[in-house]
Amino acid sequence: MGKEPRDPLKELLLSVEDGDAEITHLPEQGQTRLAIVLFTVLLFASGLTYFLLTLPAEVRVHRVVLTERLNESPYFKRPFGTNDLKCDWVMDGKHKEYVEKLAKNRYRIEDPDNFDDLPGDCASIRSRHRFPSSPTTPDEADFPVAIARNVFKDYYYMELMLAATYQPQNYYCYAIDKSADHLFRARIKALAKCFPNVMVAQEFREMDSAGHRMDLAHIDCLKMLTTPEKKWKYVMLLQNHDFPAKTNFEKVAIFKWLNGSNDIELNPEPGRVNKSLDWSLTKMKIFKDPKKLEKIMTAWKSTAPPKITFAKGYNEISISREAMDYMFNELDLTNLMNQVDDGKTYGIDEIVFPTLLSMDLLGIPGHYTQKCIDEDVSSGYITRHSNWGDRGTCSSGHFRHSICIYGIEDLATHIDPIPAIYVNKLMPDFDFNAVTCWLEVLYNRTFIEKPTLARLGREYYANLKHVRYQALKDEHGEVSEEKRKNFKCK
Repeated sequence: MGKEPRDPLKELLLSVEDGDAEITHLPEQGQTRLAIVLFTVLLFASGLTYFLLTLPAEVRVHRVVLTERLNESPYFKRPFGTNDLKCDWVMDGKHKEYVEKLAKNRYRIEDPDNFDDLPGDCASIRSRHRFPSSPTTPDEADFPVAIARNVFKDYYYMELMLAATYQPQNYYCYAIDKSADHLFRARIKALAKCFPNVMVAQEFREMDSAGHRMDLAHIDCLKMLTTPEKKWKYVMLLQNHDFPAKTNFEKVAIFKWLNGSNDIELNPEPGRVNKSLDWSLTKMKIFKDPKKLEKIMTAWKSTAPPKITFAKGYNEISISREAMDYMFNELDLTNLMNQVDDGKTYGIDEIVFPTLLSMDLLGIPGHYTQKCIDEDVSSGYITRHSNWGDRGTCSSGHFRHSICIYGIEDLATHIDPIPAIYVNKLMPDFDFNAVTCWLEVLYNRTFIEKPTLARLGREYYANLKHVRYQALKDEHGEVSEEKRKNFKCK
């Protein structure tokens, strides 16, 4: 049987994925074969180029090309193709015609399909952005945060978002979807090698738009993040295109105002869980220490055994370190996760964490209550903002799966004022000018302007339902039956 011909590009990608090699140029061997392939590709590309040039400007997508290292500068380093963009005009509210022109001719990008056009060595990555080597403020130094993000595409966008919120005291973990291409995987892994506080989950889960295995992917990251030497205070669970709306300084202030409560959106569970199955705490074996269940059973008054009572909320949440440690040290989620995520039900990623973090019975630090679900009152929530079908607050007029995709015309009016920490969505293949200008806003607020909380309303965050409920807890983290009964959900 003959030897399989070598594929230098494939070998390069696999070597980066395995952690055995740095990113380099293609080896000389095999270049003849590659030249033939490239010639064929160029013939096809000539026809494709003609097609692209005849497209209207607003739907043309550009590939990123960043081959030169940028000079050191204290100011924001503009991404590929945006050097002439006037972001101050976009944000000042005085140049409506300019913003309309940008909206009419949106600039769209996608990742290049080779390493040479977007070098992945650490020196190149660091030259493209500003990654501070020390905390920007004392408040941020004393309050590290972590991010666990499920990802599958748009590497350059990921790199930009990391730079936008990067602090050396924080921690960042990426869980890569199994469907992501090899080049994306290699780039994310190369990025993580450049920073001691950036990591990649070892397992690639088969995630999908129905939410299957999303929680498991987040848990892969959480296990890496929740080790004794990593001293973060809150962790955010995010998805691929969740975009920062606040600076890290503002984020820290908001988390302090949460006062130890976990930030979850909460609604009644809409029938996604098979209630005919046995969800009793005994069957789920939810507690690692049997004595905890015995204590609950001793005080239990109902004839029906205590069981998991379900809730629904967004997958994107913020969890305190105390809550995360408790869940890993005191709870065994194996049976619950396996029985909830059956591989068939839609939106299953919106069940487990909202359920666990709203059950008083489990005693998780910072938990909310399901009392408000019983009263059919939705909870407020500030981890991430999504616009579901409201055209009045979506100036771009563009929706994908009923969610607004924000454009350049939304930044000053709809992104800047929102109280949420992240926003869903700003996307590079829809409006990269919008992505760039908001990144410049965050950069200037972080490094150029004096840090301020003037844009935040502390009272708003203090009056969130889960924050008010947290204030009712005693020194044991419990709310008395009387206080729970009198708690106002509205």
